[in-house]
Formats: sequence, structure tokens, C-alpha cells
Amino acid sequence: MKALRGALPAERREARAADAAKQALASGAFDAVANGATIGSYIAIRGELDPEPLENALRERGIAVAYPRVDEDSVVFHRCLRSELVDGPMGLFEPPSSAEVATLNALIVPALALDPRGHRVGYGMGFYDRVLAELTATRIGYAYDFQLVPETPNEAHDVALDWLVTDARHLRAEA
Repeated sequence: MKALRGALPAERREARAADAAKQALASGAFDAVANGATIGSYIAIRGELDPEPLENALRERGIAVAYPRVDEDSVVFHRCLRSELVDGPMGLFEPPSSAEVATLNALIVPALALDPRGHRVGYGMGFYDRVLAELTATRIGYAYDFQLVPETPNEAHDVALDWLVTDARHLRAEA
């Protein structure tokens, strides 16, 4: 998946990100997210599907965006603009420590692979697994359509996503 993702030219990634935003907005995943709410998102790395077009559309609806900040071995989401992000650990951008800690109404989650049951494969560090285990908000997997596979490995402690959104479709997880 990393190789397939990395092989996409920048202009194709940009077009697919716009298509994914349209799919996400049509999905129903954000129906319960109202003006004044906050969604968690991420900064795309290593060719991930970029959620920025979706973030922009949600901001136009009065929805705030929060980004992950690594604190010790956990991730905490802070409300801020992309322009306010600073250099963080592992070469990632993150909110400044002064940014407001967010309570999330929905979370957009990146993945290496997703399956129709809502299971995902990440990078193996467990950051999102810990966030998903504590989250009661809507969980939305966000990836290119070729990353949606028939089945991914999962364990009893894994928390399934509620929605799967790709650049070509959206579906409610079968869980």
C-alpha cells in the first residue's frame, strides 16, 4: 500500500483529495456534526489521502478542526489552523502546546488499509488505536479507494470505524 500510494503523482493526489471530500460530505458521516462542533483530522504524510479539502468545506459550515499532538506516548487533539502548526517529533507537524485541547465530535483517521467491517491497518505505533478506544464520537476512515481491501488483520481490542470514505465511494462499516 505504501508503494502504491507513493507512486501517485501529486496532481492525482490533489484531485483524489477533492473527490474524497465530496464523498465524505455525501456520506452522512457528518450529519450529526453541527455548527460549532469540532472534528479531528490529520496532516497527510507519505502520500496519504489529504483531508485538507474536506477540512475547508467543514470550516465553511462553522465546524472547527483539531490536529493531533503527540504528548509522551499518547495523542491529544488541539484546535488550530493549519497555518499555526509547528514542527513536532518524527518530522510531523502538530499544534503548538498553547492551542486549545479539543473535544471531538468526529475523527478522520488515516490508514494503510481499511476493510468493509471498519477495521484498519495503521503504521503500527498504536497512537490512533488508543484514541479510538477512548472516543465516543463518529470514527471515519479516510483512504484512497485502492486501500479498501476485503479484510484486514484485527485483534479483539481493535476498535472499528463507523464510516469508510475513499476518493470513489463511502460506506457505513459493516461491524
